Amino acid sequence: MPTKNSKLNQTLLGTAILVGAVGLGLYMRHTIEPARLNEISRGSVTQLKVPQGFNVEHYADVPAARQMSLSDSGILFVGAKIGDRIRAVMPPTAGGKPRVVDLVGFKDPNGVACLGRDLYVGEIPRIMRVDDVQAKLEALPAGATELAVQPAVHADGLPPEGHHGWKYIRFSPQGELFTAQGMPCNVCEKSDPIYGTILRLGKDKKWEVYASGVRNSVGFDWRSPGDLWFTDNGRDWLGDDLPPDELNHAPKPGLNFGFPYRYGDNVPDPEYGGKPKAAKLAASFVVPAQKLDAHVASLGMRFCKSPAFPPEYRDSVFIAEHGSWNRSKPSGYRITQVDLSGDKPVYKPFITGFQNADGSPWGRPVDLIFGPAGEMYISDDHAGAIYKVTYNGLDKAKSTDYQK
Repeated sequence: MPTKNSKLNQTLLGTAILVGAVGLGLYMRHTIEPARLNEISRGSVTQLKVPQGFNVEHYADVPAARQMSLSDSGILFVGAKIGDRIRAVMPPTAGGKPRVVDLVGFKDPNGVACLGRDLYVGEIPRIMRVDDVQAKLEALPAGATELAVQPAVHADGLPPEGHHGWKYIRFSPQGELFTAQGMPCNVCEKSDPIYGTILRLGKDKKWEVYASGVRNSVGFDWRSPGDLWFTDNGRDWLGDDLPPDELNHAPKPGLNFGFPYRYGDNVPDPEYGGKPKAAKLAASFVVPAQKLDAHVASLGMRFCKSPAFPPEYRDSVFIAEHGSWNRSKPSGYRITQVDLSGDKPVYKPFITGFQNADGSPWGRPVDLIFGPAGEMYISDDHAGAIYKVTYNGLDKAKSTDYQK
């Protein structure tokens, strides 16, 4: 008769096999069947629901699309969580479609950020740099779809773990490079202070801890110079409705946001809330600016600085919610808005419809960014696509009523 421990081991083995199979399936979908995925994203985009007056359309096919960054010349660079390449989505010519060029020469290049004519790429343990990438793209023969590059190491010294280790990178308004270093676990303590942080690269190319107590941030932006906001993903296995994901506010460096000891409104974690360090630091933990729904996987975020969106959106944060992976009823799979214009933030949906009738997702938004004319671009690593959101100015009085 199987013992209790043997049954537990069998359960754990079965779970590991299942998770591995799901991961392999997602990998194969992104790398082996891009044509079928593109058909899915083009057809399903009509299911998306946006506020009255807005329009959303399929913009480009980009397999495994993750973080995005726009160059000054309008090239949209798109990272990928796995593989050896990122994509450059070239601005379309009049009446044409954007051309996608693969930039090859990286390893798991999730993060991308432009500064001047240079491109910075976040790999798991380091940040790479491609000098004057625009000149290299301009020198390609007409119709070319691939460019081999030899990036230089801009900064290294980051941990090698893949679990919560894929890099999201941004330049602050002052030109400082930021990234996040997630905890390599669901919930744990780590002695190395680099884990569970928002990091800033110093002038000496050394990483400085800007914010700590952060489980896994995959999106941040500045409301104004020096005023950092970021999303953070809550831990798993506390039920369907706990803990919340978070929108956090770091108006200065040195703040601690509580993980793994506290979550939400300074609620003690059942496993780590009683640790000695928790009691010592409890009074200093910063609570979220806005609690988000549990397990929605809040990733990329941007303040709305679009001249094309209606005024009621100007003091808002838009968040890409990638969607839950183990909740009994799936949640997320949408773009949400946190309106900061009033006395209290208001958290509400902005774009929905990424799920099929049975709740399964056909798309999973990852990042969003605003273009030079105020249009919004959304990346989707599940359907392998970039979507474009514009405001056509119709029926402004009903701009918060949803339409298909």
